[in-house]
Amino acid sequence: TKAVKDSENTTQQDDGTTSKDTLLLRVEVTRADENPMPWNTLQFEVFNKSDKSVAHIVQSIDNDSCGTVSVQLTPGTYKVAVLAHSLSGEPKFSSPTKVALFSKNDCSDVFYAYSVIQVENKAQEVELTLHRATSLIRFHTKDVIPENVKSFILTCSGGSSILDLGNGLR
Repeated sequence: TKAVKDSENTTQQDDGTTSKDTLLLRVEVTRADENPMPWNTLQFEVFNKSDKSVAHIVQSIDNDSCGTVSVQLTPGTYKVAVLAHSLSGEPKFSSPTKVALFSKNDCSDVFYAYSVIQVENKAQEVELTLHRATSLIRFHTKDVIPENVKSFILTCSGGSSILDLGNGLR
């Protein structure tokens, strides 16, 4: 639907309904003592009752308002997904709870939040808490590496590049 905002922060929808102002989303991190944060990007996705993405917002940690977004929605039920990561690309959602994280051996600490919310005909504020989904592991050796060794191959199995935000499992 098309929305037009007037001077009183009321939104007139093209179907004739009116909704008041916005939904404000704020994100809290479960480990606030980490400095610097182990991620540099916050990705917000809001899905409607048909599981169609109706808002896609990406923020850099350098942004002064990082962690706070405001979206204008008509009353109804929505699914909100948030990812915090340092991946080189943007993770892709195949549904509100399924997201493909890694491609081309890209690794990062990843945090997530997921919530089903009911938007009413008034301004609202929702707090979301990030939970750790994956951790980046780096290996540093103190042993001398022989000159003829050009690379190491480490294999990890049993994992998946798809994160299920509904239960936090990969």
